[in-house]
This record gives sequence, structure tokens and C-alpha cells, in this order.
Amino acid sequence: GVVPGVPSGNDYKGGFGVALMEKDLGLAVALAQQGKCRIPLGANAAQIYGNLTDHGYAAQDFSVVYQHLQGAAAAGAGER
Repeated sequence: GVVPGVPSGNDYKGGFGVALMEKDLGLAVALAQQGKCRIPLGANAAQIYGNLTDHGYAAQDFSVVYQHLQGAAAAGAGER
């Protein structure tokens, strides 16, 4: 079950926002590109958080990504 006092127990309100996570991941990806380093998982995460921001989740806690990924997985399972 959901633990009281954490963002997931409060409809993902509060906590470290999706917009902040997107910003920080964007900075990490930019620095990696400057250093000619490949960080494919970081780039994928930045894309996922950008998608969340685009769909209105910017103010919610970054852990809302788990609901997003569960929904994507369930939709993908239905396509098989």
C-alpha cells in the first residue's frame, strides 16, 4: 500500500517536481554531450520526463513516472 506522508500517498503533490527532474536531466545530458560521453539511459530518462511535462505532470513529484510507465507497459501489452 501507499505510505502516509509521501508524495505517492498525496496524489503525487509536493516533493521533487517532474519539471525539476527534467531540468536536471537536461543539464546532465548537455554536459555529457560537451564531454563527448554517451549516457543513453540519462537521455532516455530526460525524454520520459519531458513527455511527462508536456502532458501536464510538471508540478507533480517525479515518482509519478512509475504510473506513467505502468500505463505505457499495459498499453503495449494490449498491442501484442
